[in-house]
Amino acid sequence: IVRLSGISIWGVALFLLLSVPFASAKEHEHHYHGSLVLVKPGDLPADAQTAGEDMYLYEGNARTYLYVEQGGGKRLLILDVTDPDRTSEVDERQLSTDIPFDFVGPVDGTSVLVRFRTTGGSSEWGCLRLDRPASPVLVTWDQSAGDIVDPLNNRTFNADSSLLPNHRATNSFQIVDVSRSEPQPFATMPGVTKILTDPEQGRKFYLASNGVWILRNLSIERQRQIEMTQAN
Repeated sequence: IVRLSGISIWGVALFLLLSVPFASAKEHEHHYHGSLVLVKPGDLPADAQTAGEDMYLYEGNARTYLYVEQGGGKRLLILDVTDPDRTSEVDERQLSTDIPFDFVGPVDGTSVLVRFRTTGGSSEWGCLRLDRPASPVLVTWDQSAGDIVDPLNNRTFNADSSLLPNHRATNSFQIVDVSRSEPQPFATMPGVTKILTDPEQGRKFYLASNGVWILRNLSIERQRQIEMTQAN
């Protein structure tokens, strides 16, 4: 009986040794593709695994922040994505609004202009102040016509025209690697409504129906790190 138990134990151990590396290799194959690394919603904080209305990327205080609007404009999720592998949730702020809004564009370097998706003749605008990136403040006003002025940067936004992006979710959004002899699908994301690019680090951020996805390019990141080291 003891001998048979020993054989059984060794058999189980051999099975684990053979099966665990295979599972690990399969997982890495799913996340890594050459110099590309895909960070999925399941790899991020729990609140980032929720669909959102819009998102905005901002660099401040030597950090990179991703702001994700959720809950129909009622909630703003703040993520620190300076290192995507160590993405952390900075805060989840409840907003006083209950209307979805869209990020239009940067204003004076420390704010971003937003426009609410109102119906009818009224038009509501807002400005998300990012003087303290971890603690943004949203101010709003009504304006159906005229100009919105940014005197510091000599910019003018026309309130009469529609500045809203086209937020239509795709049934599936696919990433295909064409660097090989045969193009190979790398990933498929459900319902992508927004894509942001960080050209400095060669990263892309996708807002999908199941949360935030991040695509990294390690070769660009390494080159950027070399350049920063040489500059210092």
